[in-house]
Amino acid sequence: MGVVDRQILKHQLDRGEANVFDTRTRAEFIGEDMCNRTRAGHLPGARHLSHADLMVNGVVRPAPALRSMMEEAGFGSGDHIVTHCEGVGPDM
Repeated sequence: MGVVDRQILKHQLDRGEANVFDTRTRAEFIGEDMCNRTRAGHLPGARHLSHADLMVNGVVRPAPALRSMMEEAGFGSGDHIVTHCEGVGPDM
């Protein structure tokens, strides 16, 4: 795991070598909630599954349930997946 350079990611996306997994809320994904950003919506080709849906009662769902959810979102076994969220780190 690590941070992906914007240009490398663009190259991977253009070649179909990566898939973007957008974990923000549905409102952020479709552009209804801009959260004080200058641009709204999602990256082209991104697939959505909200971080809130990955958990139940504050605990991450079991692996089989997560796998099923990822498959329903269009991800396959062995896909190169890059997650996208709007988390703010300590130096942001």
